[in-house]
Amino acid sequence: MAEKNFFKKFFTTLIVLFIATGLFVSVTGCKVETSFGELVICESLNQDTFEPVNPKNEYEMSVKQINATINLVNIRGTDSYRFVWKNSETNEVISEFTGSYKEGENGYLKGWFSSTIFVPQDGVYLAVPGNYITEFYHNDELKSSAGFIIKEPEAKILQVVLTNETNEFFEPSAPQQVFQGDEKIFACIQTDFLVAGSRIAAKWYDPDGQVILETPFEVPESFYEDSWIAFNLESAEKKPLAMGSYKVEIYYNDIKYNEYLFSIEEDAAEKTNSLFEQQNMFTEASETYKFIIGYPDDFEYTWEPDVDSANVTFIPKDEKIAYTLLMQIVLKNNEYYPDNDDELASLMDELAVTVGPEMTKTEAEISEKRLVDGTEYKEYKYYLTDEQEEEFGLITSAIFKLDRLYIFLGFTHETYYEEFNSAYYGSLAQLKFAE
Repeated sequence: MAEKNFFKKFFTTLIVLFIATGLFVSVTGCKVETSFGELVICESLNQDTFEPVNPKNEYEMSVKQINATINLVNIRGTDSYRFVWKNSETNEVISEFTGSYKEGENGYLKGWFSSTIFVPQDGVYLAVPGNYITEFYHNDELKSSAGFIIKEPEAKILQVVLTNETNEFFEPSAPQQVFQGDEKIFACIQTDFLVAGSRIAAKWYDPDGQVILETPFEVPESFYEDSWIAFNLESAEKKPLAMGSYKVEIYYNDIKYNEYLFSIEEDAAEKTNSLFEQQNMFTEASETYKFIIGYPDDFEYTWEPDVDSANVTFIPKDEKIAYTLLMQIVLKNNEYYPDNDDELASLMDELAVTVGPEMTKTEAEISEKRLVDGTEYKEYKYYLTDEQEEEFGLITSAIFKLDRLYIFLGFTHETYYEEFNSAYYGSLAQLKFAE
């Protein structure tokens, strides 16, 4: 995470000021009385009169502009004005603008006069959350002021990545689901903001389903940029973690966000990494179908795009490898595109029948999961039995994204489950979408 002094330096560059003046009307008369209305904070302005539109005093942090406008009567064009925008808690001035109402005009004017602050072109947000005040001065005399609030945002988790290594900012290296018993296992969590007082926790479970570690964390101060935090699990007293299937649950403000499965295996890191040493990436569909995905070493692929669907099949070059991976994209104009959960389940059942038409299948095991980038999807597992009573496994992951249905499918014989799982989930961990 960046240092605090960098955040303060960055904040000072966020605000720009734009002054918009209404069309003032000259007035004459024997008796001249200057008057000032109340300063009004609003979402927008009438573009002809600069009167307030949608007055309000509370704004989300995502707000793009805030306006202040005041009604003036019988002021001279050569008189001076000043708008001061500042944080009312710290008195830090975030914007200030001064000048003459209308240069060269000595008569009296009336109308609405306004000031607007914007998010700069290369900025991220208008101002940090807090209490603010806008002051209006006429000839250096305070005439009116109005307060407003920029509310604290509701932060959200963007993604969770399991890995065995992070950098100094807690960003993960390559995603992993299989580890060695003596490795440190990190659950790296990316959030869009860190809000002071928020609680994030990881709850780790052993192969027997027992909680072996809880690692809670309360955010000490707010930070309004994408950030990573990391929790870790490691062996105790130099005794490696036992082999088996583990899981970690992630909680945000005491509400469960999701759970992530991983396993401890002997020489697991070497075994898993050996499947993806060449870092193969399928990118041929990145422009038209908006995704890329990794695939194992010594695999090749066939790519078959069509008008309402597309398929990329990953096939091992070595005939001794007995599993296949496939990504199918179903467009909305395809008659098989499912509109609800029941139709999706039926489509997954049909795929299972297509893969093993002569086999007997069990009921599907359905679970809710998330990709590395936080995208939710449904996983369907089928176990198929042939005439010789041999078992085969089928996994389908149904991912709705970008008005398409992406189906990642894997199929293998039971004797290859271990390597197949590493290949299937290793590829899925490298799936990325281009918005």
